[in-house]
Formats: sequence, C-alpha cells, structure tokens
Amino acid sequence: MEIFLESMWGRGAVRRNDVVMNNFDVIICGAGAAGLYGAYNLSRDLNVLVIAKRELTLCNSSLAQGGIAGVYRSPADSPEKHKHDTFVAGGFENDPAATDVLVNEACIDIGKLIELGADFDKKEDGDYHRTLEGGHGMHRIFHHADSTGFEIETTLLETVKKLPNVTIWENTLVCDMAKTPTGFSFLMLKDGEYITANSHFAILATGGIGRVYEYTTNSAIATGDGIAMAYRLGAEIKNLSYIQFHPTAFNDHHTRECFLISEAVRGEGAYLKNCNGERFMQHYDKRLELAPRDVVSHSIIFEANRTGSKNFYLDITHKDPEFIRNRFPMIYKNLKDVGIDMTTDMIPIYPCQHYLMGGIKVDTYARTTIPDLYACGECSCTGVHGNNRLASNSLLEAHVFSRRAAADINEKAKTAPKAYAPHIFDLHENAPKIPHGYRTQIRAIMQNTYFVIPNVDELMNGLEQVTDILTVLDNGVFEINRDYVEARSLATVAAVDADAQTEPTEQTEQSAENSSDEKIDTPYAPAVMEENGCLFAPSDGTLVQMRKGPSEQYTLICDVSPGAMLTVYAEEHTDNVRWIYTQYGSEYGWCRAELLKDTVQKVANVTEPQIALHSSERYEVVSRVNELMLRNEPNENSTSKIYINKGERLTIYGEKRNDDRWLYTYKDGQFGWIKTYRGDPGKSGYKIYLDYYY
Repeated sequence: MEIFLESMWGRGAVRRNDVVMNNFDVIICGAGAAGLYGAYNLSRDLNVLVIAKRELTLCNSSLAQGGIAGVYRSPADSPEKHKHDTFVAGGFENDPAATDVLVNEACIDIGKLIELGADFDKKEDGDYHRTLEGGHGMHRIFHHADSTGFEIETTLLETVKKLPNVTIWENTLVCDMAKTPTGFSFLMLKDGEYITANSHFAILATGGIGRVYEYTTNSAIATGDGIAMAYRLGAEIKNLSYIQFHPTAFNDHHTRECFLISEAVRGEGAYLKNCNGERFMQHYDKRLELAPRDVVSHSIIFEANRTGSKNFYLDITHKDPEFIRNRFPMIYKNLKDVGIDMTTDMIPIYPCQHYLMGGIKVDTYARTTIPDLYACGECSCTGVHGNNRLASNSLLEAHVFSRRAAADINEKAKTAPKAYAPHIFDLHENAPKIPHGYRTQIRAIMQNTYFVIPNVDELMNGLEQVTDILTVLDNGVFEINRDYVEARSLATVAAVDADAQTEPTEQTEQSAENSSDEKIDTPYAPAVMEENGCLFAPSDGTLVQMRKGPSEQYTLICDVSPGAMLTVYAEEHTDNVRWIYTQYGSEYGWCRAELLKDTVQKVANVTEPQIALHSSERYEVVSRVNELMLRNEPNENSTSKIYINKGERLTIYGEKRNDDRWLYTYKDGQFGWIKTYRGDPGKSGYKIYLDYYY
C-alpha cells in the first residue's frame, strides 16, 4: 500500500489515501495508573492522546489487590525505613537515587490520590488503615479492601476523562513506532482501520511481560509491546531477566491468567502450609510468611523438592470469618465462585509469574536513552526494585515517576517544534498471517526454562529457540494484526530475557580463565533450616564471598560487606573446608567458616567511646522491634545511619543518659547510638526496644 504524505503538518487530523494521520503534543501508550496519572499531570496547554490496547480497565493496575505503599502522615514511620525495607527486598541492587525519590515523594502522590477521591480504607478513629505486607517493617500500605488497583484506576479514569486536552482511544493496538526529526510516529490499528499519529513527546506505559509465561497473574495486554518497540528504536533495556514470581497465585493451571491471592492475606496472619498441612517457612527464613516474595517463592520450590509435591496452601481459617469477608471481599468472592470458602478452607497456591523489575532503562525523570521518549510503570526500569520488588511499591513507582515525566515534558514542551514530520509505515498489504502457534511455543519455552529457579541445562537451548522465532517474525513479511504484533513483542522480550540469563557473569568469566571447571549455578540449600545464631564478616579488609553452594565450584552470589552480620542456619564440610549456610540481607548462601568471626571487630581509625559501662565487661543486646535506628548522636534529631532488624544481636560499648537512655554499638562497619525504649516506664505507650544479655 503506497501512501503519499506531506513532509510537515500542523496540528490536527489529516487523511491521506487509506491512513488517517493525527498530530498531538504527547502520545501516551497505556491507560493504566502510570499512563493516566502522567496525562493528569501534563500541562492543560498540551494536546494529549492516551491509547488503551483493550477496554480501559483491562490492565495490571486494575488487578493490583494489596495497595500502595508509602509514608504519608505516619509519625512512627519514615522514608528512611521504607527505603531500608525496599533495599533488603531488592537484594541491595536498588538504585539509591531513584529509591530516594520513590520513598521521599510518596506522600505527594498518595495525598494527590486522596484529593482526587481515591477511597482508601479508614479505621474507626478516622485515620487511614495501613496494612502490613511481606518485607515491610511497618504498617504503611494504603488500600481499598483488596481491590486497591481498581479503585485507583477508576478514580484516575473519571478524572482524566474530564480533561479537555486529553483524548482517549480505547481498543487501539499500537503496531509500531518510529523516531522522526520532530518526535515520534505511531502506527495503530483501530476499529479495523490503520491510523498514524505523530507527537513531539511519547510516554510508554504499556505494562509488563507476563504473557511471555504460560501462567501469570498479568492481564491479557501484558505482552511487552512497549519494551519491544523501545528495543527496536535502540533504547537501552536493563535487567529484563529480573522476573518476580508471586508465591501465592491460586493454583488452578487450567487457565493462563492465574488469580492472585494478595500479599495482604499473609500480612493479616495467613499461614503457608505444605502438602502435609504443615507450616514450613520457619525452616527457610526467620520472617516466616512475611519474608519478601522471592524468598517465599524459592522456599516453596525447595519445599516441593523436599516433599516431592507441588501441593501448597494458604490458610487463614484461624481468623474471624467476618473479618476475612470484610477485609478481602474480592478474593473471598472469586474463591467462592470456584468452590472454596477461605473462612473454612485452605487455599491452593503455587508461585506464578507476576512482575518485571527490569525494562526500559530510565532516569529519575523517567527519561529513556532516546531523546523525548519516556517510560513509566512496569515497562520501565527505574532501579527502585533491585532484583525483587517490595510489595505494593509498584503502584507507588507508577505514580511518582509518571508525575516526574510529565513535569519534565511540561518544561521541554515550551521549546518544542510547531510542525510534525510523519513516518511512512509499510502496511504489508495482502501479506499472509503468521504461522499458528508461535505465542504458545514461546510461553512453553519460558515456562520450562526460566520459572523461579532457571533450568541451567536448558538455558542455551531456550535462547536458541526464541531467537529463531524472533528472526522469522523480524525478517518475514506478514499481515500486521494483533497476533503478529503480540507474537513479535513476546519473541523480542523473551530473547532479550533469555540472552541475559545465559550471559556469564564477570565472576564466572574470570573463573573460566583460571579453571577448566564450570561454575555450578543451581542453589544448594539444606532441607531444614534452624537459626543457630550469628557470625560477622571481618572489618580488616578480608574478602568474604557468598556462594550458591558449599564449594568454590559454585557461582558467586555477592561479596559480604565488612563487619556485616550473617544469620547462621547450617554447616557442611567439603574437601576439608568448613562452609556455613547463612543469610545476608535478602540473600541466602554459603561462606567459608574460617573467614567469619564470632564477635564484631573494631573498625580501623574508629575510637570506641570513653563512656563507662555498668560493669567492666561489654554486653550484648537483641533488638525486639523493626523500628530501631543507629544514629550519629544520642538524640532523636540526629542523622540516622543504619536500620536495625528485629532479632539482631549487637555488642554494647558504652552508654549515655540524657532524657532517655542511649547505647553505643556497632553495625556494618559503623559505630552509633541506639535508644533503649520509648516513653516513660510504667506509663501508657511505654515500649521496650531491646532485650539484654549481660
């Protein structure tokens, strides 16, 4: 089909032969929370188009059950605590600058959602009910029962629909995009008609890649379209192999889209049980059911290997039935529809693909490596999630960074060109449809090879298979329809994901130079884990490494920070070397025992305080709470340095009394002060922070 176009147009819609062409200041691909909130925050002087692939509420945002996390009018909580929990869940691979933005600006966007009418649940006293979810040390999740995403999505839709400068196209498939001298051109299929739209700026808010797996909690639109288009444009894609598998998806593998059982169910006290009806998380993590999602998913796989069964359950039957029905009305109804009463029956669950931590690389204003192209929400990689997303940080990320993207566009639009340079797309008129079954093949490959713990024996074969499919779709001439677009997107993201997982790490490359033996990448964990105390990494520069198994032949997980505390669970001797199975942050692995210390070491060039103790001996304390901070000075206004976990044992070097009692201690290479209690002894509100071991 040959189309003749003028080189430069002004604003408006023009028809040339069989293609209608429209011009906008900003085009937003995606009508979930990120896309809609971005549109809301754009200047009313800008002409904005929002494109929804299917019906407006069919998106991952609408499916979000748990809530939106953030510190908003919470005196007991702080952005620093939220940041700490985010880092722990993310394996400390989080981008510090982006995470600072996320936790410190959460109050802006939670407050704005409330202002727009989002109906978050409240307590009897009128304050907002903040729930607890896995990985969080504080109650900081705002929610609307168990359908928070739908509440936010519909609130934003009602708001954006009223904006005179915003046009929304529903059931519109974005087939392709191109960079032009004045911005971007998009080829779309709407109501059976090809449409081209041009813009000076573009925001990709197309969601994740869940449909690349056989079983996912994601909606039908999550085929990675935005990521694939950005990749073809040359945008940098980062950490596409960082896939989060939610541990508690309803175990009904008769349907591709698995119903999610919210993190909040465990936050309200539900137990995880194995095929024998036994709780098992105590064997894998001291946080039990409230461990981060990746830890729980891995634990379920380890337990499945131990028991030989994939039958697992979530049990909340010990809670008040009325509370369950009121707190989780949507989950309760959906389970009742399939014959399960969660007030009396255990819920069958199993891990399922849920979320993408990687995506199109962006900065703190959601800018990609392509000028004037932005990405927000799950399709973007801000770096805030590290290698594992903390529960309920996704909705927050979508709002914070789409608002910042809009702010950046508002400023740049002041000097944007007035004209539009369209791109001529080849519509492949009369071309054949793609061969049947490509999408099914891709999903089977990804499910069998890259589910939770990758099958290392099949990694290269999986990469070759998805690459072959992508080559056919990229180089062939096929009819441009939904099947073709989604298959090409799935093949693209699958190939990039598989390639990332088969690339050798710097460590394994170095090892290959020094040894002919390949590193073992399969985690080696004891069947039963019982906490035996803690050991410390030395502070004298000695390198301590954590590996996936008790041998140098296992893949390196990470280097342990000097002075860090490690929780000990098991030990094993390999080739006359003693190895310790331990937890460091969110990671579990093996360290050489001879490198670890039973007491914390002093840091060079740091002098202990000259403050008398009650006795001549140092003593130890154990934190009783998850809200204890190590501070520079013995007062509440002093700068906080490090967050101390519940159950963590600390050596006390000195103490000081002012209005409160403060203890001088050491953690992760730093000395500092911790408070012993809050409030006055014997009065209401008094809270003990520490247990003492003299």
